[in-house]
Order: sequence, then structure tokens, then C-alpha cells
Amino acid sequence: MTAYDLRREIQEIAGEKVGVLRSGAALREAVERLEQLRVDALPRVYCRAKDRRYNREWVECLQVENMLTTLRTIAHSALLREESRGAHYRRDFPETDNARWLCNTVIRQRGDELELKTSPIRVTSLRPSAAEK
Repeated sequence: MTAYDLRREIQEIAGEKVGVLRSGAALREAVERLEQLRVDALPRVYCRAKDRRYNREWVECLQVENMLTTLRTIAHSALLREESRGAHYRRDFPETDNARWLCNTVIRQRGDELELKTSPIRVTSLRPSAAEK
């Protein structure tokens, strides 16, 4: 698979499964497909052009791994957060839930795995209204 082919597939997953309007089912499909790409396609990405100078395809090979990692991180964190908040809108969880989700999502990569957790936020000036809880 060329880097351009992998980029195109990552962009399709981003647009169709992890776009503006999200759902748990689509996010689970995205996570599964991105994991398949990471394991099967990414190690076999190749560059047809062998020039060492001004080689756009080589740059694409270097960038596509970061694109895949970034989208995996977004999809995993969006699947974890079962609410809608700001630019994150879940069709299956359309309400903001401050009681459960007034927190930060923290993701660390440990080897090939993503470690997800939440951490509390410190509210210093504006407290959420009772209607938003």
C-alpha cells in the first residue's frame, strides 16, 4: 500500500466515522478499522520514488503514521466520552453531562496500546449551572 492510499483511507474513516456527528457504533467501527490499518497496512507502506531530494512521497510516508496515531487517539477518546460537549457531539448521547464528564481525557501511548483515563478539572472562576449538571 502506498502512503497516498493509506492517507485516503484514513481520511475516509475520519469523515465517515469520526466526523462532526458521531455515534458509538461508528466510533467502534473506526477504532477497529484503524487498529487493522496500524497492524496490517502501516508496516507495509512503501515509497515508489527513490530520490532522496524533493521526494514528496517519502514525506507522505513519514506523515501518514502520525495521521493514523492522531485519528486513533481522537476516535478512542470520542468513544470514551459518553456525552456531547463543545465540538464533540454524540448522537447517542446528545446532552452535556457535568455530573460524569466535567473532566479531562488523558491518553498515553504505551508501546502500541493507548491508555485512556480521565482526570478531574479544577474550576477556579465559573462554575457550571445546575441545569447543565
